[in-house]
Amino acid sequence: MSLPEGVYTTLRTYQKTKVIIFEQHIKRLVDSAQRLGKVVSVREGEIRNALRQIIQTQQYEGELRFRIYIDLADHSGQTFLFVEPLETPPAEAYTRGVKVKTESMKREHPEAKSTQFIAVAEALRKEWINGFNEIIMVDETGEMLEGLSSNFFAVQSGVVWTAGKGVLPGTTREIVLEVLHESGIPIHLQGFSCHHLRFLDEAFITSVSRGVLPVVEIDGLIIGNGRPGEMTRKIIQAFEQKIYSLAEEI
Repeated sequence: MSLPEGVYTTLRTYQKTKVIIFEQHIKRLVDSAQRLGKVVSVREGEIRNALRQIIQTQQYEGELRFRIYIDLADHSGQTFLFVEPLETPPAEAYTRGVKVKTESMKREHPEAKSTQFIAVAEALRKEWINGFNEIIMVDETGEMLEGLSSNFFAVQSGVVWTAGKGVLPGTTREIVLEVLHESGIPIHLQGFSCHHLRFLDEAFITSVSRGVLPVVEIDGLIIGNGRPGEMTRKIIQAFEQKIYSLAEEI
C-alpha cells in the first residue's frame, strides 16, 4: 500500500486488549513530524477510544497490529488507523535464530518514522529478503546501524553494542535498553563494525512484531556457535517479563 508523505507508528496488542507505552507512540508521531518540519496536533484520547472500538468490533482470535498514520501531504494533520492480525516469527525462529544480510545504506531522516522510507524498504525486501529475516543497514564506515524495520544489537565479550545515533529510536529498542540497564549489562552506544563480524559472540534484532529475535548468521557468516547465545536468551526472558509489567488496557 502506497501512502502519501506522513509519519506513523506501529504497535500491537497484548492479551487482546492491552498495549504498552502508548504515550511514547504518540510522542513519536509528534516528534517525527517536527523533524520533517511539520507541526501536528495528536488527540491521544480520541485515538485510544478509536482503538478500543476496533478491538471490540473486530473478532480476531489472536493479537492485533495497529498503524497510526498522520498525513503530512494530501490532508495535512489528518489521522488514520490501520489494523490487521499480528504476524510474528514462528517459535523455532527464537530457538534456532535467524539469518540477516547487510546493505550499504541509511535513512535520509533516521530519527523520523516517515512513510517515505516504506517504499525503499519494500523494494529492498523484494530483491533480497528470500531466506533472510532482515536487512541491516551499514553506513560508509562499516558500522551496522539498524534493520529496515528493526533495531540491531551485537554482543561481544559481555558488552552489548547498538548504534546510538543515525537510527530510528524504536520503542522496543528503548525497552530493551531499559532491560539491559536494569540487568547491569554493559552497553556501548555505537554500531558494531561489519568488518569485525568474526569476533562477534551473539546478535539480535528488535521490533514490535519480533520482540527480541536472535540472529545466528550475518552475510553467510555464522555468529558464535550458530545458536542463540546465553545473553540473548536472558535478554528475551527479561524483556518478556518487562513487557507484561508494562501492559495496560488501551
